[in-house]
Amino acid sequence: MKEDRPIVILIHGLARTKRSMWYLSKKLEKAGFIPYLFNYPSRRNDIQSTCQQLMCFIKSHNLENSPISFVGHSLGGVIAWEFTNKLGAKLPIEKLITIGSPLAGSQTARRLSKFKFIRWLMGPALEELASFSVGERRANLKFCSIAGYFPLRCGYYGVLNDKNDGVVTISETEIQGTSDHIVVNGTHSLLVYKRRVIDNTINFLRSGKFL
Repeated sequence: MKEDRPIVILIHGLARTKRSMWYLSKKLEKAGFIPYLFNYPSRRNDIQSTCQQLMCFIKSHNLENSPISFVGHSLGGVIAWEFTNKLGAKLPIEKLITIGSPLAGSQTARRLSKFKFIRWLMGPALEELASFSVGERRANLKFCSIAGYFPLRCGYYGVLNDKNDGVVTISETEIQGTSDHIVVNGTHSLLVYKRRVIDNTINFLRSGKFL
Protein backbone atom coordinates (compact mmCIF):
# COMPACT_ATOMS: atom_id res chain seq x y z
CA MET A 1 0.00 0.00 0.00
CA LYS A 2 1.08 3.56 -0.64
CA GLU A 3 1.04 4.37 3.06
CA ASP A 4 3.67 1.70 3.69
CA ARG A 5 6.17 3.20 1.25
CA PRO A 6 9.04 5.18 2.82
CA ILE A 7 8.68 8.96 2.71
CA VAL A 8 11.55 11.12 1.50
CA ILE A 9 11.64 14.93 1.49
CA LEU A 10 13.98 16.45 -1.09
CA ILE A 11 15.46 19.92 -0.51
CA HIS A 12 17.10 21.97 -3.27
CA GLY A 13 20.10 24.24 -3.00
CA LEU A 14 20.85 27.95 -3.18
CA ALA A 15 19.50 29.81 -6.24
CA ARG A 16 17.61 26.67 -7.33
CA THR A 17 14.00 25.51 -7.07
CA LYS A 18 12.31 22.21 -6.38
CA ARG A 19 12.46 21.50 -10.12
CA SER A 20 16.18 20.81 -9.76
CA MET A 21 15.27 17.79 -7.58
CA TRP A 22 12.47 16.54 -9.83
CA TYR A 23 14.57 13.98 -11.71
CA LEU A 24 15.89 12.47 -8.50
CA SER A 25 12.37 12.40 -7.05
CA LYS A 26 11.13 10.38 -10.03
CA LYS A 27 13.95 7.88 -9.60
CA LEU A 28 13.06 7.54 -5.92
CA GLU A 29 9.40 7.10 -6.74
CA LYS A 30 10.23 4.37 -9.24
CA ALA A 31 12.32 2.68 -6.54
CA GLY A 32 9.33 2.51 -4.21
CA PHE A 33 9.57 5.71 -2.16
CA ILE A 34 7.10 8.56 -1.74
CA PRO A 35 9.05 11.73 -2.57
CA TYR A 36 8.03 15.23 -1.49
CA LEU A 37 9.64 18.25 -3.14
CA PHE A 38 10.13 21.11 -0.67
CA ASN A 39 10.38 24.53 -2.30
CA TYR A 40 11.62 27.67 -0.56
CA PRO A 41 12.94 31.15 -1.53
CA SER A 42 16.62 30.34 -1.12
CA ARG A 43 17.88 33.81 -2.04
CA ARG A 44 15.61 35.55 0.46
CA ASN A 45 15.55 33.23 3.46
CA ASP A 46 18.13 32.67 6.14
CA ILE A 47 18.60 29.06 7.23
CA GLN A 48 16.44 29.35 10.33
CA SER A 49 13.51 30.78 8.36
CA THR A 50 13.72 27.92 5.89
CA CYS A 51 13.74 25.40 8.73
CA GLN A 52 10.54 26.98 10.05
CA GLN A 53 8.98 26.74 6.60
CA LEU A 54 10.04 23.11 6.38
CA MET A 55 8.21 22.39 9.61
CA CYS A 56 5.08 24.02 8.19
CA PHE A 57 5.50 21.95 5.03
CA ILE A 58 5.68 18.73 7.04
CA LYS A 59 2.61 19.65 9.06
CA SER A 60 0.65 20.72 5.98
CA HIS A 61 1.19 17.26 4.50
CA ASN A 62 0.32 15.53 7.80
CA LEU A 63 3.74 13.90 8.08
CA GLU A 64 4.49 14.71 11.73
CA ASN A 65 3.95 11.11 12.81
CA SER A 66 5.33 9.38 9.72
CA PRO A 67 8.90 8.08 9.52
CA ILE A 68 10.68 10.37 7.06
CA SER A 69 14.11 10.80 5.53
CA PHE A 70 15.76 13.84 3.94
CA VAL A 71 17.85 14.23 0.82
CA GLY A 72 19.39 17.68 0.45
CA HIS A 73 21.57 19.15 -2.28
CA SER A 74 24.13 21.82 -1.35
CA LEU A 75 22.38 24.37 0.92
CA GLY A 76 19.47 21.94 1.05
CA GLY A 77 21.62 19.45 2.92
CA VAL A 78 22.66 22.11 5.44
CA ILE A 79 19.00 22.99 5.99
CA ALA A 80 18.11 19.32 6.45
CA TRP A 81 20.92 18.97 9.00
CA GLU A 82 19.86 22.07 10.96
CA PHE A 83 16.21 21.09 10.91
CA THR A 84 16.86 17.50 11.96
CA ASN A 85 19.15 18.40 14.83
CA LYS A 86 17.42 21.55 16.14
CA LEU A 87 13.73 21.61 15.21
CA GLY A 88 12.93 18.02 14.40
CA ALA A 89 13.68 16.42 17.76
CA LYS A 90 10.11 15.11 18.15
CA LEU A 91 9.76 13.93 14.56
CA PRO A 92 10.51 10.32 13.52
CA ILE A 93 13.38 11.20 11.19
CA GLU A 94 15.24 8.09 10.07
CA LYS A 95 17.94 9.02 7.56
CA LEU A 96 19.66 12.06 6.11
CA ILE A 97 21.66 12.23 2.88
CA THR A 98 23.54 15.36 1.85
CA ILE A 99 24.82 15.86 -1.68
CA GLY A 100 27.57 18.43 -2.19
CA SER A 101 26.67 20.14 1.07
CA PRO A 102 29.35 22.24 2.85
CA LEU A 103 28.62 21.04 6.38
CA ALA A 104 32.08 22.19 7.45
CA GLY A 105 31.55 25.69 6.03
CA SER A 106 32.09 27.03 2.54
CA GLN A 107 35.29 28.64 1.33
CA THR A 108 33.48 29.78 -1.83
CA ALA A 109 30.82 31.49 0.27
CA ARG A 110 33.44 33.17 2.43
CA ARG A 111 35.12 34.70 -0.60
CA LEU A 112 32.00 35.65 -2.52
CA SER A 113 30.25 37.17 0.49
CA LYS A 114 32.93 39.87 0.59
CA PHE A 115 31.24 41.46 -2.42
CA LYS A 116 28.20 43.58 -1.62
CA PHE A 117 26.42 42.86 -4.91
CA ILE A 118 26.79 39.10 -4.50
CA ARG A 119 25.54 39.27 -0.92
CA TRP A 120 22.50 41.18 -2.18
CA LEU A 121 21.99 38.76 -5.07
CA MET A 122 22.33 35.52 -3.12
CA GLY A 123 20.77 36.56 0.18
CA PRO A 124 21.57 35.87 3.84
CA ALA A 125 22.13 32.12 3.46
CA LEU A 126 25.36 32.77 1.55
CA GLU A 127 26.99 34.44 4.56
CA GLU A 128 25.66 31.73 6.86
CA LEU A 129 27.29 29.06 4.70
CA ALA A 130 30.57 30.95 4.96
CA SER A 131 30.78 30.31 8.68
CA PHE A 132 28.53 27.28 9.08
CA SER A 133 29.52 24.76 11.71
CA VAL A 134 27.53 21.66 12.61
CA GLY A 135 26.36 21.37 16.17
CA GLU A 136 25.60 18.27 18.15
CA ARG A 137 24.34 15.40 16.05
CA ARG A 138 20.96 13.84 16.75
CA ALA A 139 21.27 10.47 18.43
CA ASN A 140 20.57 7.39 16.29
CA LEU A 141 20.42 9.42 13.07
CA LYS A 142 21.75 7.54 10.04
CA PHE A 143 23.60 10.21 8.12
CA CYS A 144 25.71 10.03 4.98
CA SER A 145 27.38 12.49 2.65
CA ILE A 146 28.11 12.52 -1.06
CA ALA A 147 30.81 14.82 -2.45
CA GLY A 148 31.58 15.71 -6.04
CA TYR A 149 34.89 15.96 -7.82
CA PHE A 150 35.62 17.92 -10.98
CA PRO A 151 39.23 18.52 -12.11
CA LEU A 152 39.08 22.29 -12.03
CA ARG A 153 41.91 23.12 -9.68
CA CYS A 154 40.58 26.27 -7.99
CA GLY A 155 36.85 25.82 -8.62
CA TYR A 156 34.54 27.93 -10.75
CA TYR A 157 35.45 31.13 -8.95
CA GLY A 158 39.19 30.56 -8.58
CA VAL A 159 39.07 30.59 -4.78
CA LEU A 160 39.45 26.93 -3.76
CA ASN A 161 42.68 25.24 -2.70
CA ASP A 162 41.57 21.61 -2.42
CA LYS A 163 39.84 18.96 -4.54
CA ASN A 164 36.32 20.15 -5.30
CA ASP A 165 33.22 19.95 -7.49
CA GLY A 166 33.63 23.51 -8.72
CA VAL A 167 31.92 25.07 -5.70
CA VAL A 168 32.40 22.88 -2.62
CA THR A 169 35.56 21.05 -1.62
CA ILE A 170 35.44 17.38 -0.75
CA SER A 171 36.73 18.12 2.77
CA GLU A 172 33.87 20.58 3.35
CA THR A 173 31.35 17.75 2.93
CA GLU A 174 32.94 15.57 5.62
CA ILE A 175 32.14 15.84 9.31
CA GLN A 176 32.81 13.61 12.29
CA GLY A 177 30.31 10.82 12.80
CA THR A 178 29.25 10.39 9.18
CA SER A 179 27.82 6.93 8.59
CA ASP A 180 29.21 6.82 5.08
CA HIS A 181 30.91 9.17 2.62
CA ILE A 182 31.69 8.80 -1.08
CA VAL A 183 33.12 10.98 -3.83
CA VAL A 184 31.43 10.99 -7.24
CA ASN A 185 32.91 12.47 -10.40
CA GLY A 186 30.71 15.39 -11.36
CA THR A 187 30.14 19.11 -11.08
CA HIS A 188 28.28 20.67 -8.17
CA SER A 189 25.03 21.55 -9.90
CA LEU A 190 24.72 18.25 -11.75
CA LEU A 191 25.45 15.83 -8.91
CA VAL A 192 21.76 15.08 -8.34
CA TYR A 193 21.52 13.75 -11.91
CA LYS A 194 24.48 11.36 -11.67
CA ARG A 195 23.59 7.68 -11.76
CA ARG A 196 26.06 6.79 -9.01
CA VAL A 197 24.56 9.44 -6.74
CA ILE A 198 21.03 8.19 -7.41
CA ASP A 199 21.91 4.52 -6.93
CA ASN A 200 23.75 5.16 -3.68
CA THR A 201 20.97 7.41 -2.40
CA ILE A 202 18.42 4.66 -3.02
CA ASN A 203 20.63 2.03 -1.39
CA PHE A 204 21.28 4.15 1.70
CA LEU A 205 17.59 4.91 2.12
CA ARG A 206 16.88 1.18 1.95
CA SER A 207 19.76 -0.28 3.93
CA GLY A 208 21.54 2.55 5.77
CA LYS A 209 24.74 2.16 3.76
CA PHE A 210 26.17 2.98 0.36
CA LEU A 211 26.80 0.43 -2.36
